[in-house]
Amino acid sequence: MTVAARRLGEKRWTLAKLDSTLGWDSHNYVTMAIDRTGCLHVCGNMHVAPLVYFRSEQPLDVSSLRRVPAMTGGSEKRVTYPGFFRTAEGTLLFLYRDGKSGDGRTLVNGYDETTRTWTRYLDAPLLDGTSRSMNAYPADIRRGPDGFFHLVWMWREPLTVAATFISRMPAAAISNTGKPRGDRQSRCRSHRTTSMWSWIRPLPTVA
Repeated sequence: MTVAARRLGEKRWTLAKLDSTLGWDSHNYVTMAIDRTGCLHVCGNMHVAPLVYFRSEQPLDVSSLRRVPAMTGGSEKRVTYPGFFRTAEGTLLFLYRDGKSGDGRTLVNGYDETTRTWTRYLDAPLLDGTSRSMNAYPADIRRGPDGFFHLVWMWREPLTVAATFISRMPAAAISNTGKPRGDRQSRCRSHRTTSMWSWIRPLPTVA
């Protein structure tokens, strides 16, 4: 895994070779983000594998990237699908699946630049599996023009790619009100709300 950087208008690149060799398929992609202090966060090369995470010691300096063995220290042994995003206030968040297909939970961590530490941002999984060996596969989370975050996902059951299907594709609108609206029940147990995830607005069921 190599991270390269250069200043705009310059031709010279600085290369940082990290102590991780990328796997053979798209599960092992790499994602990167910059926090409010300018420090780099790099994570990836995981398919139901221990967390692989690097953070720079200096702002915008790839040569200072160092491996960090843990974020929160919990549920980081079977990681897949890492992704960074930010709240409207700029807080850096990290979303990933803990577990495996049919037995996976989507968790969210939040980063504090002052202490340089991660904590669990939500007190329950954002998405969870079911007792029927089925779990959700979310797309990338996005903030819309309404100021809400939006997330869609599909279900996979049983554990074969050919059997992947869309039973329901909800659109989750996320605010900071902390109060759910509507009475929709779903097989996704993570519809339990917290201070961030406010309400679920369903789309029509897809046959």
